[in-house]
Amino acid sequence: MNDWLGSAGKRLFWPPEEAEFTHFHVRTADSMIATLRTHSAFLIMTPEEREVALADVRRYLDRTPETSAGEFNLPLVTLALRAIRR
Repeated sequence: MNDWLGSAGKRLFWPPEEAEFTHFHVRTADSMIATLRTHSAFLIMTPEEREVALADVRRYLDRTPETSAGEFNLPLVTLALRAIRR
């Protein structure tokens, strides 16, 4: 992953440190839909397109055993990168 720095950056920064953290958010279908409403991919849609897309997500969540019974864990991965200037 050190390739992102480029040759010029490698002269300006110490070798970067990387870390990856897995975690989860507890969600319900309602909270998942509410969160998706705030994402740019949905915000740039027309209101009609947005409601159709969110209805599709709702149907998927309702039909999937892991997400249809109330709360579920939404798995997430956070990637952290730190580069210190020389």
